[in-house]
Amino acid sequence: MAKDLNRLQMTGRLGKDPEVKHLESGTVVANFSIASDDSYKDKAGKTVDKTEWTNVVAWGSLAEIAEKYFKKGSRLLVEGKKQTRTWEDKETKKTNYATELVLDNFVFLDGKKSDATVADANASAATSAKPAPAAKSGKTQ
Repeated sequence: MAKDLNRLQMTGRLGKDPEVKHLESGTVVANFSIASDDSYKDKAGKTVDKTEWTNVVAWGSLAEIAEKYFKKGSRLLVEGKKQTRTWEDKETKKTNYATELVLDNFVFLDGKKSDATVADANASAATSAKPAPAAKSGKTQ
């Protein structure tokens, strides 16, 4: 039986600068969210704009690139796999869930950056190693 494909690809703008952590192991992780806009017409024919937010996590060299080049308002195409993490809050014993895109490729879509900066970041992304495995259940970011 063939495996199903777990790939997400989307475009959007960063809502704020990435939050970057340097773990004790030396691994770098960056978390950010992107806003993707959509619109539709309601029953009255009025256009309704809707924004969907997607959480993104980048590991290793991709996290370092995010730290250096991604800024609030940057327009990106991001690609990766969908992942849902669970953990239990130690105080309330409540189970929490987080669904995110684990980044393994990106493209700058805005023209604000110089061609050299875009080429440098995209070349680094293209040659980067695969992201580190996602944090296991029970760990929070």
